[in-house]
Amino acid sequence: MSAVRVHLGLLLLAVVLAAQTWLRESPSTADTERILAWEEDTTLVSSVVYSAADRRVEVQRRADEGGLPFYWGIEGVVGAGSLDEYPVGSAGRSLVDGLARLRVLRDLGEVSGPPASGIRADSPRLDLVVGDRVRTLVLGDTTFGGEGRYAVEGGAGRVLVLPAALVRPLEIGADALRERQVHHFQNGDAARVRITLGDRTIDAVLDEGSWREDGAGGPDPVLDGLMQRVGQLAIGGFDVPSGAAASTPFLRVDYFGPDDEPIGFVELLRGSVTDSAAFYLRSETTRVLARAVASLAQRVEQGVEELLRP
Repeated sequence: MSAVRVHLGLLLLAVVLAAQTWLRESPSTADTERILAWEEDTTLVSSVVYSAADRRVEVQRRADEGGLPFYWGIEGVVGAGSLDEYPVGSAGRSLVDGLARLRVLRDLGEVSGPPASGIRADSPRLDLVVGDRVRTLVLGDTTFGGEGRYAVEGGAGRVLVLPAALVRPLEIGADALRERQVHHFQNGDAARVRITLGDRTIDAVLDEGSWREDGAGGPDPVLDGLMQRVGQLAIGGFDVPSGAAASTPFLRVDYFGPDDEPIGFVELLRGSVTDSAAFYLRSETTRVLARAVASLAQRVEQGVEELLRP
């Protein structure tokens, strides 16, 4: 069974990477190879909804307290009471862009009973909500070779062949769409950090590629080692049950840019008493608690212990 899981994991990774590769394609390349089916203003797109007989996945455009937009995923099994929610990452953001400016492999026009399309009354559908309008694509079979996906544009009746990679992330759901980056800034973008360890606060600066305490005369390998480990933290998922994490973080790092403007933060928490082996994190990209990859979080905890050691 372990070998099967490994192969399934590699297959899922390949699908996600293929989708991201197509979605990142430059407009100039897409212009020469694909047909523009429609073009909408991305800023007016409020949501993308994938609906199938057994499940529903929605990517919503929201705004934070400062008015900056972000995308949020909501999915669940039809008929079930619980929903899974998570921040959407780069694959989901590119997906919205790709659907707003839809380029297709083929535009077959209005075809009566398109052969091999596989479109039925209960076929999955994809809705792009733009202001008070909805653009609908009813999805059919994949084309020979799997590169394309038949779809009928609701209302217009024309049959399109979509790039299949444009649909797969929605079919996969959270594993393809969720945020994977702890930060959107690069490691070298931060010039200063404030490290909070319980009731102790340490201000540190980046000096010739290494972190040292602000005002210290020389390098601090223990502090620098901790910051290197913090920079390696990774998100394991967003399936965090209520009460799974401790109420307060044992580490918080606030990042500041060259002009001393805040550019991000990360908090690291231990699991609660019933889940003490787990670690959780929160950052400016996750917005909510996420499961941290435990092996990497444990190395950070060890770095904290080394720093606090008398």
